[in-house]
Amino acid sequence: MIVNGKPHRQSICDATSPVRGGFGIPQRFPAKWYMLFSGRVFMDIGNLPYDRHLTERAQALRREMTPQERKLWYQFLRQYPVKVYRQRVIDHFIADFYCAKAKLVIELDGSQHYTEQGKCRDAERTAILEAYGVQVLRFSNRDIRVHFEGVCMTIHHTVLARMDELADAITEP
Repeated sequence: MIVNGKPHRQSICDATSPVRGGFGIPQRFPAKWYMLFSGRVFMDIGNLPYDRHLTERAQALRREMTPQERKLWYQFLRQYPVKVYRQRVIDHFIADFYCAKAKLVIELDGSQHYTEQGKCRDAERTAILEAYGVQVLRFSNRDIRVHFEGVCMTIHHTVLARMDELADAITEP
C-alpha cells in the first residue's frame, strides 16, 4: 500500500479495520480463526473469550496452588522458554495452565475428576475448549508425583508439535 507517496506496510490492525479500508479479516490468516462463539468474538491465538467475573477467583487460585500444581509450575513451567500462564480464565472456566502460543491447556486432575459427575464436567469443558481450537492435556496428581519427568517431556513435545501445527496453519493459503 502507498501512503503519502511512500510504501507502507499494512499492519494487522489496518487489515482488520473496515474504517481503515480492511475487510474485517486479515488476509494472512484463515477465516476459520475468526469465530463467533457464545456472543463473543475472538481473534488471534492469545485472545480467547473470558468471564471477567472469574478473574479474582483465578488470582486466589494462583496464590493457593495445590502441591502438584506448585511442583509443575516451579520446577518446570515457570522457566519454560514458551510463556505459560497459571490459572488462566478461558470462557467460563479457569484452566490450571495455558500456553497461548501452542493453544494448549494443561489440567492436573485430583480425585474429584474421577467421579461420574467430574468426568462429565471434564468432557464438557474439553469439548468447549476444543471448539476454540485449544488442545487439552490432562494429568493426574499421581502422574506429577510418580512420573514427573515423563509429564514434563509430554508437555514439551506437545507444545512443540502444536506450535508447528499452528505455524503451518498460518502459512497455508
